[in-house]
Amino acid sequence: MFRSQLFYLLSNIGSEIKARLEKGVSVSDTSFLTDAFLWVEWHHQNGRLDDQEYEIYHKLIALFKPIIPTPDLLVILQPDSIDHLKEGIKKRGRSEEQVFTEDDNQELAHQVEITKSLIESIPRDWGIKVLPLTVNPLEIFDRETNKVNYSYIYDIREALGLLGHLLHPSPQETATEMMRILSKPGLSKAIILHSKSMFSGKTTAECLLADMVGYDKVLAFQPKAALRNSETGFEDQEKHLISRSGLKIKAVTIEDNSLKSIISFIRDNNNDSKKQPYIFIDDVMLFLAQKDNPQEAIDALEELRKMGFHVIADGIDYTFQEEPFTFMHNLLGKVKKEQKEAEGEKRNPNWYQIETHTRCRWCNKHARGTRLYRINEHGQQQIMPYGYDFRQPGSLLYEPACCEEHNTCTDQPVGFKKSPLPTETKKFY
Repeated sequence: MFRSQLFYLLSNIGSEIKARLEKGVSVSDTSFLTDAFLWVEWHHQNGRLDDQEYEIYHKLIALFKPIIPTPDLLVILQPDSIDHLKEGIKKRGRSEEQVFTEDDNQELAHQVEITKSLIESIPRDWGIKVLPLTVNPLEIFDRETNKVNYSYIYDIREALGLLGHLLHPSPQETATEMMRILSKPGLSKAIILHSKSMFSGKTTAECLLADMVGYDKVLAFQPKAALRNSETGFEDQEKHLISRSGLKIKAVTIEDNSLKSIISFIRDNNNDSKKQPYIFIDDVMLFLAQKDNPQEAIDALEELRKMGFHVIADGIDYTFQEEPFTFMHNLLGKVKKEQKEAEGEKRNPNWYQIETHTRCRWCNKHARGTRLYRINEHGQQQIMPYGYDFRQPGSLLYEPACCEEHNTCTDQPVGFKKSPLPTETKKFY
């Protein structure tokens, strides 16, 4: 046993050194950390390694510690129950007849407790970020599809700061495309930056655009209805547009949630379109004063554009019920109508749209909506029903969903049909 554990230790250290020499992201299902602090610990406590062997083993780790490349993230999977763990072991061994004795049950429980202790000790002793995931061992891997449960991959991506890799186009590509549009000859432009779901990088793209044109040339606005709750960690949000990547733009919060108040603000403060030619409007669909008057929303943006400002307004196309979100579809209809007219007049249009995408939280398909959860009295997440009238901007209870295998809500009406975007239909409406 001692020789085997030394072999595994040295093999893993060698693999991790080799991985650091290669470009890209390296993923492994084992590590010297799991060898040393799970298996060796367990073998020692169960008498398979004596005290002398255990001491020599850890002296070897101390000797190699200066050159061992540590992972950026250690994912520790914790079973949601011992029964599920045992069933998972049976399936993995393809032996449904395997019988677990009382000693086996105690050893499994012991392993689980050791694993829990690693969540505190490894970050403290090694300075390594640990992501603990409570999982059902029966659901980690689907043998029929030969795929890992994608929601766990999503969690790992999030912990590593890699969710941006799921965005299409990337925020940088979106910002570059907006810059290209704004550079076209002609009058001031209005750009509707939109997506079918949350978390598609719209605000990040605007922050990157602000960096391109100069922050001092931007006037940014947001509705009070868009402010996130205090538990989401977005500090100073009343004075800034804040992306989930941490970028910020100084902004004015419109208390009455009316687009017309932006026009009043600009006039009252004598803002000059030559000095600050760019107006950013975040979460435009939450300017609820216009929610029942789409034409008023269109007219407000058009008036800002005619005042000489380039207007960039971002928003989400659908509510969690998959219904059109206030006047977003009307704004896209205006884009389509304007571009058709410009084509007939052989000029550059004044209105444009850019659609951004992310991936479903559970299956990696394009997200076409946003699932909404609430936490019940047992601390469990429950998908909200279609009829629930609830809005909590920026809440951690939202997740992007594909709307195919994974719905955004429950109890949609029988025969429910999702309205396509005006830009997706041949006939303008």
